Amino acid sequence: MTSEKGVPVWLYSFEQNNPAHAYELPYLFNYASEPFGIDPTNSPTKDVFQSYWTTFAKTGTPNNNVQPDWPSYDASTQAYMILKDSPESNIELSKAACDVWDSFAAQ
Repeated sequence: MTSEKGVPVWLYSFEQNNPAHAYELPYLFNYASEPFGIDPTNSPTKDVFQSYWTTFAKTGTPNNNVQPDWPSYDASTQAYMILKDSPESNIELSKAACDVWDSFAAQ
């Protein structure tokens, strides 16, 4: 795993408006997606997303002085950021589902 090699990793869960795979892309790139009914133009989530991504591109870390601190991921805490209008950090994303897949991988 990348984080075990000392390379910082940031994990997120996009949780605005019951999202599906890639639902966050209109928020990141600020475009309307009619099939999903998304228009992030005036969305606080768009501002959150773009703030983290811009800071990451400039500095190599998503943390800035505007948004809540996004903890880096490591296997012991399994920290991640919930990206939505009011972002918040949490731990153990989808732990029960991941534990099931881990048990298959171990066999």
